[in-house]
Amino acid sequence: MIKHLSILALVFCFILNNPIQAQSDWELKKENEDIKVYTCKKPGSSFKAFKAISIIEANSITAVAAAILDVEKYIKWMPDSEEVALIKKIDDSHDIHYVRTGAPWPVNDRDGVYEQKARYFKEDNRVVIELNMLKEYDYPKDDKVVRMTEGSGFWEITDAGEGKYKIVYEYLADPGGSIPAWLANTSVVNIPFEMMENLKVLVEKGTWNGASLDFIK
Repeated sequence: MIKHLSILALVFCFILNNPIQAQSDWELKKENEDIKVYTCKKPGSSFKAFKAISIIEANSITAVAAAILDVEKYIKWMPDSEEVALIKKIDDSHDIHYVRTGAPWPVNDRDGVYEQKARYFKEDNRVVIELNMLKEYDYPKDDKVVRMTEGSGFWEITDAGEGKYKIVYEYLADPGGSIPAWLANTSVVNIPFEMMENLKVLVEKGTWNGASLDFIK
């Protein structure tokens, strides 16, 4: 795969504990019929956040949530993913995992350890998956790879009716190490766009149609 000017498919999209910016601050950067990618500048950060929105057809919200929570398949749909590992699965809604993503020379690859927690809201058939980078987690390091430690974000899946689901993914992070902000920011459009394209294809092929998740009843 031709590598983008990117550092980490999972890493350049984070939301801290509060919404990144007001809705009016988001700037549409790329779109097609089913996918839109917005970016915005967060005060106090040299890096841009992104928000990717997609409409996906699926047989249930469980299938979509299962796709996002299926760590071992990230390498199939997250651009430039070189290595993924499910470190600890607490239950169907909660895990700790590792992702390493390749970067173009001369930039070093990036990696990080993440904790994700999912919640289901039965009243409106909605799933929210919170994603937080674990700064102090003890996981083997490669001296040639920059360990990222700052970032958080979320996925939101909502029922759009007629077998369609709206997916929103927002993310902002500091990639760490030696990389100019302009280079990091080139990835916040193409990477999430390609990610959503890949996820859409796999979900609509029925890859997770038989999945079940204990927290979705």
